[in-house]
Amino acid sequence: TANMSGLSHFNATVDIFGVGRKGTASTNPSRQQAGDLTLAKNSTITANEVSVGSTTHINGTTGTHNNGGTSTLNLGSGGGAVNNLYADRMSFGIGKATGNMNFAAGVVGTDSVEIRGKNTTGAVGTFEIGVRNMSSSSGIPGGTVNFGTGKVDALITNLNVGQWANGAGTSGVNPTGTF
Repeated sequence: TANMSGLSHFNATVDIFGVGRKGTASTNPSRQQAGDLTLAKNSTITANEVSVGSTTHINGTTGTHNNGGTSTLNLGSGGGAVNNLYADRMSFGIGKATGNMNFAAGVVGTDSVEIRGKNTTGAVGTFEIGVRNMSSSSGIPGGTVNFGTGKVDALITNLNVGQWANGAGTSGVNPTGTF
């Protein structure tokens, strides 16, 4: 858990901006990644990917895909907060995890978020919520992206909500998503 709400500004330029994201192959079945991050009032994230709640391994590594916990990205809020999310892919609740995004407590109608591709002007290529991308009979991926009363300016090419993706197999686990 990390809370930056006491900061006025936060800027990050990274390859992958992850909250509760599985980073490497693991054979330990007790590991369940989960995270809760509250951004500063005014935050700008620039990345190839923003990933909140994912049990998918990075760089195609293999290993046990453990059930993930619940992870949340809380956008900065309160009296005209400005959030900028610039990434070519944004994922919430992937594999066996739950991933959520919303404004932090205290959101008002003047708080805003701009969602664009990494170049800051084009569309996000893929924005996904609750995507099953592995074969397994356990762990239900899901997620909620809820902007409440805040303002949203988003350009998205592909919006996938509650989707079976490549590699999901034929398990009886159904992904859920809310946008």
